[in-house]
Amino acid sequence: MNTFLKFILNFKLEKYPQKGVVFGLFLLVFTACEDIVDLSVPRGETRLVVDGTVFHGQPLQRVILSTTSPFFEDGQTPRVTGAIVVIENDLGTKDTLLEVETGLYLIEKQGEIERSYKLEITLPDGKKYGSTYQTLVTVPSIDSIYYEEEDTPFASDDEGNLSVKFNFTDPKEVDNYYRWNYYINGEYFNDELTFTDDQFFEGVEVPEVDILREFVELGDTVLIEQLSITEEHYNFLNKFNQNLESGGLFASPPIPVRGNIVNLDDPKEYVLGFFGVSAIERAEIILK
Repeated sequence: MNTFLKFILNFKLEKYPQKGVVFGLFLLVFTACEDIVDLSVPRGETRLVVDGTVFHGQPLQRVILSTTSPFFEDGQTPRVTGAIVVIENDLGTKDTLLEVETGLYLIEKQGEIERSYKLEITLPDGKKYGSTYQTLVTVPSIDSIYYEEEDTPFASDDEGNLSVKFNFTDPKEVDNYYRWNYYINGEYFNDELTFTDDQFFEGVEVPEVDILREFVELGDTVLIEQLSITEEHYNFLNKFNQNLESGGLFASPPIPVRGNIVNLDDPKEYVLGFFGVSAIERAEIILK
């Protein structure tokens, strides 16, 4: 038993004799055997992963194709090259995206509000995949963006006390779903997914949306993107987020969250990721 564990055990025995005995037994169980067990972990089934979006507010339709990696394998997931990627709207207009780098397919064309779009993918091996239609809806503009200096009594010395905030007004009598992206000095800075529906603020002004606390300092440039998403996309993000938060030492392994894309010849083969549509409104501020 190492010195640190002996110290803890002696402390427990001196202060809490009965509890110390139980704690000592606990330590003995976990320190008596130090054999290394080599577990054989299955590689897992390889699946296609899709990250695709049609934007309004930016002339871009973009799709990133990759595949899942074996468990515990380091590095970037393998990209899929040589695929035929087509985005079609509800009027039958089709755009074939160009592969500009390995696994990244795009076309500089803006999506249209109230148009619906779907994705079709043909891999080099002939497998065909398709998504559900997603309808692109408008997103309200950001009314104002500003920052405030606030007291943060529990912050550590290396944390700031500046808070970037913004306001917007949610449209009336319409169910809206939002996602936000944040950039600091041009670098994408979302440390977690940020999205919501308008259940609690439908049709009203939403004041003082507080973001990026303790990450910014004077001189920084902060850019906020406010995006519209569909209800189906919101539900996907919600399930994905819940899956991430359900982890723990004794939790069951995460269950892959199905997106809205399937193999057109074999619907049982689902794809990870999501094809969505988003209108974008931006606001930028320099903290000075």
